[in-house]
Amino acid sequence: MKRNISIASKTLKRFIPIALIMIGVILVYALGLHHYLTLEALKSSHQQWQDFSNQQFLLSIVGYCVIYIFAVTLSIPGAIFLTLAGGLLFGPWLGAACVIFSATIGSTLIFVAIHTAIGGWLKNKAQHSSKFGQISKGFTQNAFWYCLFLRLVPLFPFWLVNIVPAILGIKLRTYVLATGIGIIPASVVYTHLGASLVYILDKNEPIGLGIIFELPVLLPLLGLGVLSLLPAVWARKRAQ
Repeated sequence: MKRNISIASKTLKRFIPIALIMIGVILVYALGLHHYLTLEALKSSHQQWQDFSNQQFLLSIVGYCVIYIFAVTLSIPGAIFLTLAGGLLFGPWLGAACVIFSATIGSTLIFVAIHTAIGGWLKNKAQHSSKFGQISKGFTQNAFWYCLFLRLVPLFPFWLVNIVPAILGIKLRTYVLATGIGIIPASVVYTHLGASLVYILDKNEPIGLGIIFELPVLLPLLGLGVLSLLPAVWARKRAQ
């Protein structure tokens, strides 16, 4: 009897992280918090956030990182917005550091939660999915390099690359290292693009097409263009 109770208790504990994540997702959408993760919201409130950042610099960094970690852990759409906001509030390099740290922590939390609670069950359910088959094949051949590749070249959604390695039982250290390194280029590009928003908003002028040819805006856009071409380059190379 005691043994059965102990087994049941351990099983319940395994599901606590997933339960907390589900409750968090429900609360975010029930309270409408996801509406704040838009460019329009950033445009209307950036000055207040900037003032708060100037007055409470360390607190604003901690708050930003916590929000980012929660967003990634809960798999809420808006990571790109938050990355842009990091560049806008803290500059391109400090913003990128906050993004890389927060995204890696958030990805690790969802990885551990999925792997601990329902990794085996999801693996059995996902076997018949063609998309799962494509991504799982690469992980089983070389987990580190494939995870790194998928972080560098966004062939699949960020949340899917968080979940599939957990289902396949990839080593945590391998996953964390590949994730932390792989998200660096995109994080730097997007925080530079976010920092260029400061330049645009501070001009207090009507925004026309000519603004994109000014260096603070043009360089991040070129970097974004290079990132967007990577999947096509990879697909063409595979076809050869």
